[in-house]
Amino acid sequence: MTIRVLIAGEDANYMARIADVMNRATPSTGDTLEISLYTDKNKLINSKDDGKAKYHVAFTDEAFVDVISDWVPVLMLLTEDDNLDNTTDENLPIATYVYKYQRVSGLVNKMLLTQAKKRENEGKGSGTVCAFFSPSGGNGTSTVAVAFAMAAATQGIKPLFVSLELFNSSEYFFSDETNTGLYDVFCAIAGGSGVTAVIDAAKSMDASGVAFLKKFEVWSEVSRITPDEMQSFIKAAQAANDTDIVVLDIGGGLGSFTQSVLDAADEIFIVSETHPIAASKLKSMLDEKDMFASRYIDNTSLIFNRVQGNQSEGYGCKNTTSVPNIGGANPKDVAASAAQYVRGLVNKAWIQKNATI
Repeated sequence: MTIRVLIAGEDANYMARIADVMNRATPSTGDTLEISLYTDKNKLINSKDDGKAKYHVAFTDEAFVDVISDWVPVLMLLTEDDNLDNTTDENLPIATYVYKYQRVSGLVNKMLLTQAKKRENEGKGSGTVCAFFSPSGGNGTSTVAVAFAMAAATQGIKPLFVSLELFNSSEYFFSDETNTGLYDVFCAIAGGSGVTAVIDAAKSMDASGVAFLKKFEVWSEVSRITPDEMQSFIKAAQAANDTDIVVLDIGGGLGSFTQSVLDAADEIFIVSETHPIAASKLKSMLDEKDMFASRYIDNTSLIFNRVQGNQSEGYGCKNTTSVPNIGGANPKDVAASAAQYVRGLVNKAWIQKNATI
């Protein structure tokens, strides 16, 4: 991602030095910094009036705050008093104070963390959470979830696909040769900061238009996830750049964090086959006396997979969709073919038109 940084202040020499160093800096997240420098307030006002691209973050001094406050979502105020560092004043439009004469690398690192935290805390660009779940394994939940993400991408909706299954098959759909992935994200969660920034750096883009995160390498990494960690992950994923929807494949069965995912989900999609064993498990889970039905049924759509014809039984779910048995050379081709059958479940209202970053 390119992060557009505004540097504005009266100390022309110091501001120019910051701009020069930042122009040559490459953050550890792999982002690119695009720097604009202003030491003349009138020129800055004119550039604003000209309708030039908005900035993601600004380093400024008190003389320029009034010009920038309604224009840039993250303001970092330079100060010569290092005791103000890490403090904020709720009456001022300032994300944080930064000490003026610290190393520029420190300014860059704090900028990335502050930007990510502000997005997480304020929910800007908050993507819709779509959880795919099955009462048992082997029903093609992953294929249908990928198909749904592909269908969303063809309609201009930007998905972030994440497989949280213990035994993950996402490499059959997406090439995950990146160096970072879900393990790094949950390490950031344990560290307590900058999770969205790590997600932005770790995600890859498939040719189908679906962004995805590399899976956990071993199943034990998934089994250790706590419900609280899962809630933190979902919140951070919702705030990720260019994310309208977060598609979570939690597969079959009940992991320790499953309820956390379902509680956070705006839309739940149950995938099931129609053979007697699958139908029996589905009926049991959707029994009106069961916790799932009483808690989640209003947000749940039912997708019957690998069927002939349409299925009329909806078990009280708000939508029922059928996907036929589809052949293909590989799982990704099958998902691409299945996308047409789940296209109608995609809601264009999920597009985040007003995301600031």
